[in-house]
Amino acid sequence: MAVAWSGADPVEVADAGDYELGTFWRAVNDITATHARVWTGAGEVGLVGRKARVWSAAGVVLGEATLPTDLPTGWSEHEYDSPVELPATTQFVTSYGTGGNYGFISGAFTTQKVSADGNVVGVAAAAAPNGNGLFNGTPGTFPTTGPGTNPFYGSDFRYTVGIGGNTSPAITALTAEPNGATVTATVAITDAEDLSGTTTRFNWGDSTPDTVVTYPTRTAQHTYAESGAYAVLATVTDSLGAASYTAVPVTVLVSSSDVDEFNAEPILAALVTHIQSLGLFDHVNQHQPDNAPGHGLTTVIWPTKLSPIRGRSGLNITSARLPFLIRIASSLSQAPADSIDPQILGAASKLMGAYVNDFTLGGLISNVDVHGGHGPGLDADFTWWKHGESQYRVALITVPLIINDLWEQVP
Repeated sequence: MAVAWSGADPVEVADAGDYELGTFWRAVNDITATHARVWTGAGEVGLVGRKARVWSAAGVVLGEATLPTDLPTGWSEHEYDSPVELPATTQFVTSYGTGGNYGFISGAFTTQKVSADGNVVGVAAAAAPNGNGLFNGTPGTFPTTGPGTNPFYGSDFRYTVGIGGNTSPAITALTAEPNGATVTATVAITDAEDLSGTTTRFNWGDSTPDTVVTYPTRTAQHTYAESGAYAVLATVTDSLGAASYTAVPVTVLVSSSDVDEFNAEPILAALVTHIQSLGLFDHVNQHQPDNAPGHGLTTVIWPTKLSPIRGRSGLNITSARLPFLIRIASSLSQAPADSIDPQILGAASKLMGAYVNDFTLGGLISNVDVHGGHGPGLDADFTWWKHGESQYRVALITVPLIINDLWEQVP
């Protein structure tokens, strides 16, 4: 058996917050994870009911190990409830919950870290979807935020090479094509042994029952009740139980019952989809929450104004300008403080870039008014905000939308 981390031991840093701390890995060859391996210092704060987890890159829990409230100082190992098979090229996250004062090595994943036996790679931060050295301010929640220092938080694992002589089926593609409220999902799969008896389970992300099909069928359809942004998860399992997982986002547009009534839900859903697809934010709210934001980056989005556009309207039809405001917030108590502004600026830039790249929101609108042809254009202001006794660094992004032929003019 081998361990994935091949670097130095972490050192303890003082931080009173509760977190889920994780590491983003890639299996070079087929491996089976058997034990969580966690480093803690003498001052680590205990956490009742904590777990160590293996997650898919899409945030699905693949395995869990129960940890004691108080962990021993140094490295400790904890057996997963069931071994977790990870075929070659699989990307995944290991994590554990802490009550504070955790292990830390700054810059550990500025470059990739290869295990001593070469079968596992700690992915370089620049090559991982959300960086490496990941956290979430809520223990037990998938960690997706990288603080910018590319640290190692002491989340490791022990594994054996191979997966019992049976390789998992590989998902080479997953598509989810919306047509109004109905989505058609299709997987492309291969298996080094045999696809006979292989099943595909589609989870639609809306709390409805999964759809299961058996090879050679690889397609399923689902009709959603509400517009919104969903994640379609496909789990492919061969006849011996080896499985692979992947997921794709999809935006569903359910028509309003009154076709003459302006329906803003699909537009808002498309805006929110871009926020969620970046994987940078702990929470995305579509209303002003009563509670103060927690750790990490949080967002809230709302429309600010709806007005006719004189220059885009004709004699009997009127177009409109609809700006949305997106507030990105990060607590000023977050450590290290010097990473807050780069993190906020980077998140704002990526989100603005997403709207520039999809400036019709998939055909829902005429365009995002990037350069301000009909009023202030796409921009971001940076300021401070106080909620109760807490201070936050915020970015306020204005996303102006142009909607053609919104109102009919009746003489």
